[in-house]
Amino acid sequence: MAINYSEDLLRDEYVARMPIRDALQSLIAQEAIRGRDVLELGSGLGYNLEVFVSANRVLGVEGLSAAARDATARGIPTIAADLSSGLPLESQSFDVVLCLDVLEHLLNPIGCLKEAHRILRNTGLMIVNVPNHFSLSGRINIVRGSGIDSVKFFPEYPDWDNPHVRFFRHSSLLSLITHCGFQVMEDWSNRFPSIPIVNKLPTLKRSRLARTLARRAPELFAGGFFIIAQKQSQSTRARATT
Repeated sequence: MAINYSEDLLRDEYVARMPIRDALQSLIAQEAIRGRDVLELGSGLGYNLEVFVSANRVLGVEGLSAAARDATARGIPTIAADLSSGLPLESQSFDVVLCLDVLEHLLNPIGCLKEAHRILRNTGLMIVNVPNHFSLSGRINIVRGSGIDSVKFFPEYPDWDNPHVRFFRHSSLLSLITHCGFQVMEDWSNRFPSIPIVNKLPTLKRSRLARTLARRAPELFAGGFFIIAQKQSQSTRARATT
């Protein structure tokens, strides 16, 4: 499957994605993630896995072959593979799977998450993040004629060539995660508030008020949806439905 992305975009995102890496650092401390097998689907140049590599065994899977080679050269072992089809990885071989800002690029996000479920060991952790095009800021911009890229993730791309092909609401993401065999454990979407006017004021954007609004109404006030989920085994899912 062709990837409508580039290494230049991956490099340009490094600074903008620092809040994601900060959240991963918090996750490592909270869950004591050490000595684990950590996989990232859509790992780019390996920037997220750098957070884990000093104390864990890591592997990236990336759709761009050149990015996979460059990440490996930087010390993050990465294989090139199509995330929309079966992955060349053994079942139940990882403790943590990351899928950060990837599902919105896939025509078949269900297939990707079901592969993650297969690859995870029982009770393993799945970390998902997707952007929110439909925050209050985004909805205001849509009314003003912005088009679907309402918060200008890719202002240089025309609508018909936008790298995002799926668009998630908070509720639809939770439904997808549950459908693919995971139980939502924590929702950290409030770490990424997006509020009109406040977005231009860094101090207010990090305030307790901004995080409270994003926690209570993530579909309106979160810039992205960051979900920590746990794999449910078939027996656990069967008990839950009886």
